Amino acid sequence: MAIHTQQRTASDGQEIEWQFEADDPDRVEEWLKVHASETVSVIAGETRRLSDTYFDTEDWRLYRAGYVLRVRRRGKRAEATMKSLAPAEDGLRRRREVTEPLGDGEPGTLEGGEGPVGGLLKTLRGARELRPLFENRTRRRTFEIQPRDAEAPDAGEVALDDCEIRPEAGAEAISLRRVEVEVPEESEAVRGFVEALRRDLGLHPASRSKFETGLRASGLEPAPEPDFGTTEFDASSTAGEVAFAVLRRNFVIMLACEPGVRLGEDPEELHDMRVATRRLRNALRIYADALPRRTERYERDLKHTADALGEVRDLDVHIAMFGDDPEDGDSRDVVNILERLRTGARERMLEVLDSKRYERLVADFSGMLRLGRSPSPPASILTVAPDLVQKRYEKARKAAKKIDEFSSPEDYHRLRKRARRLRYSLEPLAGIYGEPAEKAIKRLKKLQDALGLHQDAIVAAELLRELGTAEDLAPRVVFEMGVRAGRNVREAEEIQAGLPEAGPFRSLKKRKKWEGLWETMEARASEDGG
Repeated sequence: MAIHTQQRTASDGQEIEWQFEADDPDRVEEWLKVHASETVSVIAGETRRLSDTYFDTEDWRLYRAGYVLRVRRRGKRAEATMKSLAPAEDGLRRRREVTEPLGDGEPGTLEGGEGPVGGLLKTLRGARELRPLFENRTRRRTFEIQPRDAEAPDAGEVALDDCEIRPEAGAEAISLRRVEVEVPEESEAVRGFVEALRRDLGLHPASRSKFETGLRASGLEPAPEPDFGTTEFDASSTAGEVAFAVLRRNFVIMLACEPGVRLGEDPEELHDMRVATRRLRNALRIYADALPRRTERYERDLKHTADALGEVRDLDVHIAMFGDDPEDGDSRDVVNILERLRTGARERMLEVLDSKRYERLVADFSGMLRLGRSPSPPASILTVAPDLVQKRYEKARKAAKKIDEFSSPEDYHRLRKRARRLRYSLEPLAGIYGEPAEKAIKRLKKLQDALGLHQDAIVAAELLRELGTAEDLAPRVVFEMGVRAGRNVREAEEIQAGLPEAGPFRSLKKRKKWEGLWETMEARASEDGG
């Protein structure tokens, strides 16, 4: 095993490490010098002096993505490491660790993004500058532990650390003593050794990592949730207050998802950020009269962002559709093509998120939400909501009435978008209008799910036909694309055939199903004097 303090080459793997508090490291050292067992040998190593500086951006982009950047200097050597912020389980941490050499010890050297740390850092921080958080100076005494079984994993290392954490802000330095056991992988021999070490010396699991301890000592609060103003409203609120509350809720979600979208490990983060941008655009349109005039520009910028997110998300959906049979070589060839397309789409998405346009959108939109100023005179949400919702309903109903056996995919997609906008408009108001609104939202959700499957099948079929003619592919792969495209078309046709008789579709076309909601909204407006 190449322990990270000794690495001279780049690596990306899992760190497995136990961390214990050590009030008396000398006692631990004496135990290690005489300890031996039938399964593990212990060999005294060297003493090292390390200087670790931790970094993040002003807005804590790395932390919000679940990572920390450390630059370690040891003599003339330096390396950069990014670790995931995995919680400890009874002193044991399993976390991703990405490391690369750093010749001059300056984090700016990573800006080229050639190595694994530089590439990950560039993805997460965008155009933001790094700032030092604190420094940890460590005197480390090391011991190699080697399982005696020749078939066992490579050696691990026990480190006795005397640390001095120095906050950058000038706060008083604090001392910290730790015992760390790092191994390439867990085994019965190693677990037995760690348990004996812990039991014989009465060691307690470290309650905080060195990074967490450094933050606490420095008085730093990472990634506080942004405060744009209240996200609450009720029946006594004005339309402007509701508009700003809805916008704030979804803007917070959009920003919270961005680090995960940049990281790209969880497709749901991308989906949630995309949905948040859609909800924001819908709220900007429906409450336009209750918001500042410049919101039209925000809508355009949000669409620009949503389009970039959507390109990647759509390919995620297509890849998932083909990934149902990993043993099918022809399907694997198609997935490889789709994954190449996704790589390009993701690069374009990151360019959008790194752009001045997106940065300006976030800054300006944040300021607008904090001010929360609506044009006067203020109008009650109970007075305004019936007209706003009913207009959306009429548009969705009109699109539904046009659907018949001759309808085109564009007709179905138009209905899907209008039903979605109606649902987005109604969902925030469910707390005001109660059960009638909740029932309508449930019907719209079912209709939207069916139309979403229809759209996914249509788009997948079109994409496969396009790839089949544009790519230089083996005949068998082109044939597989044709088979899959045909299957998608049949799936879409089945949805179309069942839609006219589906309850959610019929309820949208018939006003009767909506009368309870309209009566409730009108009654509440009358109570308000509207």
